Amino acid sequence: MDIFKPSFAPPALQLQFTHKMSYWALVLLSFFVIGIALPVLSPPIGIASVAILAAMLWVAISFINDRVDVIALLWVAIFPYCYYFLSFPREHAIFTLDRAFLGTIIIYICVNWKDSVLPVDIKISGYLWGVFLAICCISLIIRPPTEILFTYRQFIDGLLIPPFLALYVLCYFPFARHIYKLHTFVCLLAIGISSIALTELFTGQDLLPWTGSEPYVIGSVIHVRRADGPFENSAVLALVSLFALFFIAFMRQLLPPDIPIKTRMLHAFGIFASILAALSPLDRGLIFALVPIAVIDCFSSKRLLKRKTWIIFFSCLLLAAFILKSVDPVVYEDRTTDPQNLFQRVAEVKETFHVIRDYPFWGVGFGNYHDFVTQSTAYIARWQGVESMTVQHNLLTKVLSEEGLIGLFFYLASIIFLLRASWRMRHAAPLGWKLVLYCFLAYFIVGLDVDIFSPSDLNLFFMFVIGLALHFQLHTANQISIVEEEQCVA
Repeated sequence: MDIFKPSFAPPALQLQFTHKMSYWALVLLSFFVIGIALPVLSPPIGIASVAILAAMLWVAISFINDRVDVIALLWVAIFPYCYYFLSFPREHAIFTLDRAFLGTIIIYICVNWKDSVLPVDIKISGYLWGVFLAICCISLIIRPPTEILFTYRQFIDGLLIPPFLALYVLCYFPFARHIYKLHTFVCLLAIGISSIALTELFTGQDLLPWTGSEPYVIGSVIHVRRADGPFENSAVLALVSLFALFFIAFMRQLLPPDIPIKTRMLHAFGIFASILAALSPLDRGLIFALVPIAVIDCFSSKRLLKRKTWIIFFSCLLLAAFILKSVDPVVYEDRTTDPQNLFQRVAEVKETFHVIRDYPFWGVGFGNYHDFVTQSTAYIARWQGVESMTVQHNLLTKVLSEEGLIGLFFYLASIIFLLRASWRMRHAAPLGWKLVLYCFLAYFIVGLDVDIFSPSDLNLFFMFVIGLALHFQLHTANQISIVEEEQCVA
């Protein structure tokens, strides 16, 4: 699209030495460190140290050369696997690639910070989110949970860091320069997580187990394992796959019609892999989210996905349901007609509202709900003989029970202002508005069935997609304004 051209570029880093000198200085420094470390380390640790040092060297060179965008591109393709292969120590990791990447992003924003021309609604959304985070932080100090380190990890990785990624891609990422690469890397992401998810679904093995997660195996004949891929749980896999589907379709419409055959094939594989990965967790909440999204998209004049893509998606769903019902009715009933899951959800909502009734304004503290409920049996609820789970399975009731009405107000207000900013630019860039709308609809409708408040992988990718959609809308609107001003002057 000719109208989509970046209207500003980040200022270059003001360094006192040239890029070439900085490159050789870092290379010599790395050889010096390797020469000291290798003789005193065991071979596995030595090899790992060299690999980590090489990666850090490359990141530093990219940072100095003002090419953090290259790091961001690679992160898109590999971020689901970072916790498994690039975390230290393995248990209760201090160093993770996500944290290193986001640390680089935050430093880059601070070094290059300027008064960016952003819509007022986006700025207000950021301020409101900051107040919400402050409320969460205060509640952590007042009512510290039992697993304090785990809770702080959820707060920092899942809530504090993702908005910085959105700010980076909104203000600094050269979107127009990397349209082809972004399309390629998100397709590779979808193909990768789909391969893992389908392997888990059919073999029953967890290829990349998450610490503390428990397998969910159902069925009396085939014993189907609900896939979670390289993520924390199955809901995260479903939503990341769905966001990838929306984003791949969005990027395809920004590419020229006559793309090379290999790009066209990669796009088809990416779309199909996203659909399979989204369906592999057998998540009912995802289906409830997709029905209104499909209706809106099919009746829109400017569609994000083609009608045949929606037909393929729901055809795959119906085919999978038919096969499950024929091969193993137990699996089919568990995912459709079994009332036990519904009764358990109702019991949990009943329990949560008992807590909200007693602590309406400030809640029981961030991450403190399970500890609070299990300490008093008076809060345990039942519905039709089924006992509650003592863990919220609803995004909104989680915020309401832990941060109270005050926290819920700032949480929702921040989201409303962000949606309002995208809505106001919908005429300039309707595709960007649809991407934002569909992602938020999927996030919150699925969130009514399962707690997806703070998984870091999900929130990082969610913020990345939302930030790029707003970036596209903002710059398209700016270009239209410039063209209209020039026409008025002429």
